[in-house]
This record gives sequence, C-alpha cells and structure tokens, in this order.
Amino acid sequence: MQGRMWLQQALMAPEMLPDAHLGLGLLYFAGPARSGLLPRFMEGNDHGTETIYHLRRAAEIGSFSGEVAQTFLVQVYELEKQYQEAITLGQALQATFPSNGYYALVVGRSQYAQGQYGSCATTLGQLAAALQASAAPSMARDDRFDVYYFLGRALYETAQDAPAFQALRQAINQDPGTVKDASLWAKYYLGILYERRGETATARQLYQTLLRGRNVENLHEQVAQRLAQLE
Repeated sequence: MQGRMWLQQALMAPEMLPDAHLGLGLLYFAGPARSGLLPRFMEGNDHGTETIYHLRRAAEIGSFSGEVAQTFLVQVYELEKQYQEAITLGQALQATFPSNGYYALVVGRSQYAQGQYGSCATTLGQLAAALQASAAPSMARDDRFDVYYFLGRALYETAQDAPAFQALRQAINQDPGTVKDASLWAKYYLGILYERRGETATARQLYQTLLRGRNVENLHEQVAQRLAQLE
C-alpha cells in the first residue's frame, strides 16, 4: 500500500514521471492479497482493468519502461481473455525481439483460444522448429509443454494427424510426472490418434491408465466412451 501511494504521488509530480505507471501496473498485476510475482487475477475485482490502464500508459509514454510494460501487458491481455489484443501486441513484440520465443507462444495460445487453429499451428510450428534446431533460446519446461501441447491440439483440429501425434508426445515428455491437467488431455487425444493409426491395443491401454488416474473436467466420461467404442 505504501508503494502504491508513493507511485500515485509520483504521477502527480510537476515533472510528470510516466514510468510510475509501470510500477502501478505491476502492483495491480501482483494484487494486494498475493505475494507471488506472476499471480492469476482474482474474480470480481478491477485489477485487470487497472493493470491494463497503467501498463498501456507506461508503454505509451514511459521514458524507459515502454518495452518492459509491453512484456507484462501481453500477459495481461491473455489472462483477461482479450485474445485479439494479445495476438496483435505479441506479434509486434516477436518482430522486435525475434529470438524471444515467449511472445510467439502467447500469440499461438491466443490464436488457439479464438479457434484460429490453422494460424496457431503455423505460429507454434515455427516456434517448435526453432526450438528443436536450437535457433531460439532455451525456454522453461512449462513453456515448452505449452508449445507442443497447443501445437498438437491445433494440428489435431486441422486433421493433421501425423504431426499432431508427434507434438502431443513431445508435450507429454515435458511433463513426465503428469502434473499438469493438460497432460491428461494430451494423452486422451494421443489415444484417439493411436486408434486412427490402427493401434487399438495401445489406445486401450492408454485409456485404462487414464481411468485409474485423477479426473479433470469430463475426462473420465470421454475416456469411458472411447473404451466402449473399442469393445
């Protein structure tokens, strides 16, 4: 609270210190009830609106904070489900910083969320190729998982079974302990692709393993239906 008050005072200074907008944006981004650096927004408050306002101002008029503000702003757009804004800003940042694959990842995830599966497959396919060729800097494992998971899902949705199969296997390899719920869905869609490849025994084994594990959303119901169709 003290930090917020100082930054608000800085905004009222005669010299006009626009970079205080970055600090205020990050304060709202963190949220008053959370200590994490990258939390999720809480339902029912205006943190998203306040964050976007201050980060936009920092990006527009900050003397040194513009690029930093844009980096956070593209994350906020995605979290707030303003996907078209995330795509537009993410593409601009990727063009400015071509060696930073994170912006392409945000663009790809946002394209997937909007049902732009072909565009998503293109965006993340290029990023995956760069990662495999070591043309891009190393990404965190969670980010690598998202690259391959959303690429696999986009390829699945566009009926590109062979590359979808490979991408989903790569995603699963990034989460060997199956910590992520999305890993379970990756295995489910991998099972369907095994069916299409005629490897029904492998698909059945994968489905049975999923049924013995934790349930997310309607996963077990979907798996049970696939098993019934194999009988």
